[in-house]
Amino acid sequence: MTTRGPTTGEKQRRKKTRELVATAYLRELTAALTALAAQVDAWRAGQIDACQLNEDVHAYHNGTARDLWKKYNMPADMLLTLLVAGGVIQKEEVPADLLDALHSGGAAQALAAETPPETDKQH
Repeated sequence: MTTRGPTTGEKQRRKKTRELVATAYLRELTAALTALAAQVDAWRAGQIDACQLNEDVHAYHNGTARDLWKKYNMPADMLLTLLVAGGVIQKEEVPADLLDALHSGGAAQALAAETPPETDKQH
C-alpha cells in the first residue's frame, strides 16, 4: 500500500501558516528592537550611561531575544493558533480554510487546555 503525500490544499495551508508566522515574528521582533533602540537613543542623548545601556542589551539578549527564539521554534500550526489567540495575528488575516483547519486540529485542543488568563475582578 502506498501513502500519498500532502494535497495541494494542505501544501497551500502550510505555506500560508509559515508566512503568517514569519509576519508575526517580524512584528514582535520589530517591537522588541524598537524598545532596545529607544534605550540606545537615550544613551546617545545622555539620559542613561553606558553601564545602563549594557545592562539593557544584556537583558534583551538573555530575555526578550531568547523568549522570541523559544516561542517561534514550536510547530507552526500550534504557534499560529497561539498568535491568533494572543492578537499578534488578527483572525481577518487568516484565510477561512486555514482557520477551520486550525480549529479542527490538535492546536485548538491544546489551546483549549491552557488556563485562561485571570481577569480583573471588581472588589
